[in-house]
Order: sequence, then C-alpha cells, then structure tokens
Amino acid sequence: MAVPDAWPRVDPDEVGWLGCHNVVLAPESSRAPGAGVERVVALPLSPERLTHQAAALCSAVGLWTADRSTPFHGQAPAGGGDAVALRTFTRHLSDAAVSSRVVARAIDVEQRYPVPAANGRPVQVLDDEVGAAVDMADRLVAAHPEVRARARETLEARIRTRLSLVELLALFFRFLGKALRRAPQDFVDSVLIRASSNIAQAAQDAFLGPDSTHVVTVRGIRGIKEDGTLFTPEEHDAELEALLARARDLGAAAPPEQHDYSELWRDFVNGALNLLDAGKRGRGLEPSKVGSEDGAVIDPRRVVVPPSDVFEIPLDLRSLAKVAKVAPYDVDAVDRTRVLLKEGAREQRDRAAACSNAQAELESRAEEHRRSYAGRVGERIFGELASARDDVLTLVQAVQGMKEGRRPPPELASLQRSLALTLLAHLAVFVGAVLVTLLLAQQDLVTWRLALLGSVGLAVVWLVSGLYLFHRRQQELFQLRFRWEDEVRQAALHKANLAAALEDVRRIQRVYRQYIDWVRALGTFLRAPWGHVAVNDGTDPLLGEGYPHNQRFGVAKPDDDAIQQVLNRLRPDLFPVGWLSRAWQIFRDDVPDIGEDGRLLEEDPELIFTDRAVASTSILTRWSRAIAARSWSGGASEVEKRIDELVARDERHRDRLLSRVLSVAGDGVERVESYQEFVEGLTEVEAGAASQAGEHRGSFSPTAFVAVPETTEPWTVAQALTNHSGPGTAESLVVTEISRRFPTRDLVFCVPPGSQATSPSDAAPPDRPAPRV
Repeated sequence: MAVPDAWPRVDPDEVGWLGCHNVVLAPESSRAPGAGVERVVALPLSPERLTHQAAALCSAVGLWTADRSTPFHGQAPAGGGDAVALRTFTRHLSDAAVSSRVVARAIDVEQRYPVPAANGRPVQVLDDEVGAAVDMADRLVAAHPEVRARARETLEARIRTRLSLVELLALFFRFLGKALRRAPQDFVDSVLIRASSNIAQAAQDAFLGPDSTHVVTVRGIRGIKEDGTLFTPEEHDAELEALLARARDLGAAAPPEQHDYSELWRDFVNGALNLLDAGKRGRGLEPSKVGSEDGAVIDPRRVVVPPSDVFEIPLDLRSLAKVAKVAPYDVDAVDRTRVLLKEGAREQRDRAAACSNAQAELESRAEEHRRSYAGRVGERIFGELASARDDVLTLVQAVQGMKEGRRPPPELASLQRSLALTLLAHLAVFVGAVLVTLLLAQQDLVTWRLALLGSVGLAVVWLVSGLYLFHRRQQELFQLRFRWEDEVRQAALHKANLAAALEDVRRIQRVYRQYIDWVRALGTFLRAPWGHVAVNDGTDPLLGEGYPHNQRFGVAKPDDDAIQQVLNRLRPDLFPVGWLSRAWQIFRDDVPDIGEDGRLLEEDPELIFTDRAVASTSILTRWSRAIAARSWSGGASEVEKRIDELVARDERHRDRLLSRVLSVAGDGVERVESYQEFVEGLTEVEAGAASQAGEHRGSFSPTAFVAVPETTEPWTVAQALTNHSGPGTAESLVVTEISRRFPTRDLVFCVPPGSQATSPSDAAPPDRPAPRV
C-alpha cells in the first residue's frame, strides 16, 4: 500500500454526518439488495476490502458528488451501546461516447439541415431551393433602398431655338459693323468665344481639378493602383473623400459619414434563418410556400457558402492577380481578379492558358455562390456598386470631352463673307434710294415732308429685310451658339451628378464591405449553429477489478443505428420552427477575443449591426474574422441538455442508446449488458424509512449476526436512501441501506471467545440473479 505525503482533508461544511453514531459496515459483496452475498474478509488486507470500506464511508458521511445525503445527520438512529448495520451499492456509468455522438450527430448540419417541425409535424421541403433563395434576396434588396444607386438628374429640353428681337438687332448691327471693316470672321469669334470659354471653365470645375486622383480611371475605380497593386480600403476611402471634397467645392477632404445600416443586416440575417427554419422574422421576409404551407430549405449551401470555401490562385499567377486567394462570395474581388488575369493573359502569352484555366475555375466557384441567398444579395449590391462606378467614369469622360476647345466649322467663314457682301450690297441699294429721295426733295420735285417719310420708310424696309436676310443666313451659327450655351448647363449638371455618383460609390462600397463581413460571420454560424463537439472515442479506462460486487463501473458503447433511430424521433422537438433564433442568440452572446476593444462589444452588442466608428478598425470586421477563426462549441451544451430532457421522458430512448454497457467484474472479467441489467436491483429501491413495523424492505445477510440475537431480525432493512428520482439515466447511482438498531452483542465478532453462539448459514452466492425488490 502506498502512503500519501498528505492525507486528503474535507471541509466540515461539506460532510453530511452530524453527531455521534454507532455504524457497522456489513461485510457483504453483492450486486444489489436481495442478490447473492459473498463475504468481505478482514484479513488479509485486500483492495476489495479497502474499496468496500471507502465506498461505505462516502455513503455514511455524504461525500458522493452525485448524492450528499446521509442517514446520520442529527439524532442518532442507535445509541446506548446499540448500533446499525450499513451497506451501500453504487453504479458509475460513463456514457460520454454515446452522448457525445448523439449531440455531434444532432448538431451536424453542414451538409443537410433538419426539416423544422410545426406542432410536431415537419414543414414542407422546397423543391426549388435556389428559386426560394433568390426570391428572398430580391425581397431583401427591394426593402432597403440604401443598397441601390440613386437615379441621376437629367437636363430638361431647354435649348433655345430663336433670338429675341433686341438680341437679334444687336447681333445684326455688330455683324454689319464687322462687315464694313471687312472682318466678318471676327463676328463668329465674338459670338462663340464666350460660350466656348464658359464650357471650358465649367468642364474644368466639374472635372475636379487638374490633379484628380487615380480613382477616376477604369482600374482605379475598381481599387487597382497605377502600379498594379491594390488599394487598401482606407486608401480607397481617402481618395473618394478627396474627390467628393472637390465635387462639393470643399477645401478639405469630405468627412467620413456614419454608415448605420443595422436594419439591413438584421433583415439579412433574418432572411437566411427564415429559409432554413421556416421562421417568420422581419417584415416581407416570410418563408416561401408549398401550396398553403410554409416551406424550408435544407441545403445550407443554398443560403450561404462556407467562408472556408476559397479559391487558391496558382503560385505562378499570383504576381498577376496580386492576391493569393479569393473568396467566391466576394463578387468585387472575383471581378477584379478576372480583369487582372485577363490582362495578364493578353500581356504574357506564355501564361495565357494558365490564366484562362484559373478564370474558368474561379468563375465556376463564383457561380456556385451566386446560386445562394447570400450570393444573390452580394450580386445585387455589387451590381449597384458597379453601376455607380460606371456613372463616375462616364461623367468624367463626358466632362473631359468638354474641356477640349470648341472650334466653329470651316464653312461658317465662307458663309460670313458671302453674307457680308450681300448685306453690304443690300445696304448700298437702300442708301442710294434714300439719297435719291433726298435729292428729289432738294430739287423741289417732292416735299421735304414726303422725302423724310420716304427715307424713314426705306430705312424700315432695309432694316426688316436686312434682319430677315441676317437671321435666315445665320441659323447655323445661332444653333451652334445655343448648343454651346446648353453645354455650360450640362457641365454643371455633370458636376452635380458626379458628386452624387461618388457619394453612391462610397455608400454602396461601405455596404458591400459590411456585406463581406456579414457573409463571413453568417457562413460560420450556419455551418455549425450550435458549434462543434468533441466525440469521445469510448476508450475510457475500465475500473472494477479488485472492487466488491457492490461497486460497478460501466462504459456505454455507441450503437450508430440506435443513435439514428432515437434522433429521428427527437428531431421534431429539437428543431421546431424558428429554432435558429436561440442558436443565433447564444452565438452572438459568446463574444470572441478581439483584443482590448472587446469590452466595447460586450457593453454594446449592437455594434456589430451599426458598425459605428468606436475604434481604429471596424468592430464588425474584427468580430467577423475572430468568429471565423475560432473553434466554437458554446451551443452544444444547450442541445445536450435538451436531449437529456427528452430522453428522460421516454425510457425507451435511454434503453436504445444504452443497449451496450461494458463493465468489469471484481475478478477482472469483462461483461457487456444493457443499462437495465447494469443497474438491476437498484432502481427499484424505495427511499425512506419503513412506515410500519410489519413492512419488509429486504434484509442484510444474517452471516454477520449470531444465530439467536436479542433483537428480532436485526438484519432487517429499516431505511434506504437513493439518488434515483424516477425516469432518466443517473451517471452515478448510489443506494444506501441501514438496518434496525441492535445491541452489538448480536454481532458474531462481538461474541466472547469460547461462546457457543454461531452465525446462520451463509447467503446464496453472488452470481445468483438479483431478485426484484
């Protein structure tokens, strides 16, 4: 025997024993009350005797973890020299191999989700799961305008088609003056130069200045720098804010906006959960119907592809793609990588085949993701982002075209010379007519009154006819001027639209980044909503050899068919409609380690929805990455507890699961039996004291008592204690019995030497089947 360096000590408050009691340990080795008995001898000192005494001591003073009760608490059941006999029976069962497999199989939904049940009946399984997922995504996007680009303003049809009389007269006399100076071409310049300069100035303003950043290029708007490397999100945001500042005529970069899209992401999660458990969360996100009944999706990949499903870029192409891996749910990254690989194939012919193969495989992965709810949402958001980016590029190109100088067409010069000659001839004719009229008046051929009236009339006719000629011959010039004036207004509108498009890019890009974080988080959750559980391999060490028959240790061995049968019956209760809500709440409450800012998330769990700027980096991003990287089992205990409750209601489930219990007898022989056989004779013991003198609750072996005791049948059981409280499985079952009080003279080993008192014959051998009590 090994002697420990320090004997264990027990806190007195944890010991149930109270007072002074005379207790005799019955030297019985037996499987159960009423079963065959084998003596436990005092000498030689053996493991059987030591374990027998240790178990009895634990029962007497209440040291069992599973049962702290003891009959020796307070007033002694025996005193004045009297004693009571005690015996105890225990069963210790390790069902970890079975229970862990049951829980693991119940929560394993990575390939197929259970069909949720409503009032005990499973809902309908949707035939077109892809269609249901796409429809849910479209309803989500339709309910949230913040993920869509705004419509651009258009210029009303306000181009002038004619001049006012005053303006026509001014232009007419200006042209006539130029014609008289033999410089009609100067008239064209004077008429169009102001409009042309106004266009250039407006275009320059709208183009955001000569030092416009690289973001307004085709590659830059997609996040690719001039040297081919990729913008970080912070760099891209900084450039967009600088562009917005110019578009808004601000002196500094536009301040970053708060992007609170919490309702969008709550609905995003609700839509995914509704698809899988047929719940009714969120307005307008009800599950699809099969006839008049709700339907559910059971393939989780139709809701979201696991975030671990990434595309590895071949090593020899990473210098072209600028990344090592691409997540298929990141539609923007897929599009950007596709562009870079296509450019690489065009520039490096020797890699064209490898680039094409990589593009095809990447597209195949992306297509699988597009056939899911989350993928459809991502496609819709990216489509709006791409549209806003295209608007920026289109507007910049349009304004760039306006910056180029306007030149009148060459034919206008010859037109001006021809018109000048015509108007000069026309003027000469009327001037001659007026001179003739005045000459006639001087010769008294007509009165001066009449001559003056005639001259005025001739002047009016000349002016009207000249204006008519001028207006008719200068239509092309006037229309060109009208168009150029309208372009000034168009440039101002382009500037306003460009600012709106940049704002849309910034807003939708922010939404898209949050979408990436949410897909990563949601994919991690839906892959294992209750977490993961380690499956026990069933190789627990077996105890039993060297122990008395009273103490038995068993290990439950799993039976896969039995586990499947039980789970098939338990699933309607384990997975009712809406069951994912509880799993999601537990998942969210278990905050991962995200560093020193984790306290912010613990204080305000809504930060993952609002994504307020409370730290140097996004709380949502850090939370999403942390939960994707962790190995989580936080929800498995909830399922295990529920399974235990359901199994306890129906012992048939317990009997199926524990149909094979391996134990080792005291002689070292292994035995496989059912749980009922393992605990036979113990679960039927009724706790409490005998209610009347004639009540018989069994008896101890009479071998420890004299043949003719003073007490009537002192070996009769007077009180029993058990921690078995009804249906269910006790991992540790403890049954303790004490006898009637008797004087110590009734014990064989208390008889004086030489006495003729003898003990009764021994009880039946311990291998006799235990009778039902």
